[in-house]
Amino acid sequence: MSKLNSKKKNLLILLVAAAVILGLVVAIIIGYNTTAHADEITADEAESIINEAFDDMLGTVSRKSLAYINGQSSITVNDITYGENRDIFVNCSITTLNVVDILMENLGTILNIDTVNSNGINMTATKIKLLIDDKVVEVIKGAPTVSYNEVITIYQTKEGFQVYTSTDLVNKYFGGVLDLEKQLKSMSTIVIDGVEKRFDNNLRNGLLECVKVTYDDDVPETVTGIAKVINKFVKSFKLNFIDGNNWKYIFNGLLVTFEITFFSAIIGIILGFLIAIIRCTADKTGKLKFASNICSLYLTIVRGTPVLVQLLIIYFVVFLPIGIEKIPTAIICFGINSSAYVAEIVRGGIMSIDQGQFEAGRSLGFNYIKTMWYIVLPQALKSVLPSLANEFIALIKETSVSAYIGINDLARGGDIIRGNTFSAFMPLLAVALIYLIIVVGFSKLVTLLERRLRKSEK
Repeated sequence: MSKLNSKKKNLLILLVAAAVILGLVVAIIIGYNTTAHADEITADEAESIINEAFDDMLGTVSRKSLAYINGQSSITVNDITYGENRDIFVNCSITTLNVVDILMENLGTILNIDTVNSNGINMTATKIKLLIDDKVVEVIKGAPTVSYNEVITIYQTKEGFQVYTSTDLVNKYFGGVLDLEKQLKSMSTIVIDGVEKRFDNNLRNGLLECVKVTYDDDVPETVTGIAKVINKFVKSFKLNFIDGNNWKYIFNGLLVTFEITFFSAIIGIILGFLIAIIRCTADKTGKLKFASNICSLYLTIVRGTPVLVQLLIIYFVVFLPIGIEKIPTAIICFGINSSAYVAEIVRGGIMSIDQGQFEAGRSLGFNYIKTMWYIVLPQALKSVLPSLANEFIALIKETSVSAYIGINDLARGGDIIRGNTFSAFMPLLAVALIYLIIVVGFSKLVTLLERRLRKSEK
């Protein structure tokens, strides 16, 4: 009867899953079917839409240099064709200034600014930018013009017509300012008045601020409904894990987490068993009292303080001054912390063994050590295995605090991606899911282990 109910339950789950998948497919198809031909526009309208998009890139901050470049750049529409997904291909000519070359040629003149006034006070970043901005305008007035033939894509979205402002398009329209940014960031020295000097970051940032373009290089959304949500999810996934091989931070961090957990567990088990045996020996025989008292103090300190505080003390106070690396430090710290809990788990298992087992060992001619090794510990280990497995699961999660000392574990891998992409949801959710999968997987193994142990008892 129970097997029949189980089959019905599994069938119901499969039917629900199939219905959900079918619903998603239908929703995606409906969403994509809304993307057909875009409304027709004239050449003047296309030119106006494109010019408005470039005007919006100037931002709200006053930048004379960027405004001058925009004023000298022009778009001439040659031909318009229409795609199948509400996209419009505008074949046009772009005329602009060759900004990047003339600015690099006159870099020393533009940045010949004393950023410290007569009172020895550093000039503010805004003041530096304004001075550089005026110099840049004077220089680019002599820049030669260049022309490009370009196909600009316009999409008809729910909000209206939007231009796909790719990085290449923006760079061409504004005379290569994005190439200028790359060159400036790669320079460590600059020649001013014939003297090579260190490239001051205030001057570099001041010049970059003058030609800073604000734009979005994502393809505008033309789909609606669930398809739009899926597209956003795919873009976010690509941004956080595919672009820049960010997935490696997660993968390498996972390997580090497993490394720390594995070796910490070994230390914890060995040290924990040793402490448990010492304390049990003191309780049962009255021997090793002094060692047992030391172990009790050890357990009180380790179990009574947060693992994060222990990690910081061990690394910054104990190991960093003598040059021990971060990962060995984390392994030792988590091993010590885990040993305190393992010791109590094992001690409870040993103390649960009936005293008659010790007497049976003595009757067989075993001394205390042999009795403990051959009779008591095997029985105790069998009863505490599930608890030890759960301690291992807890240890996996605890290792996430190793990021506080700069270890690139799984948790820090997600945080690095968040810092690179400024997107917190996807990388942190991925880290949480990976931890959850690991914990659920080991929990399942623990459950199977407990079932096997119960069967063996019967």
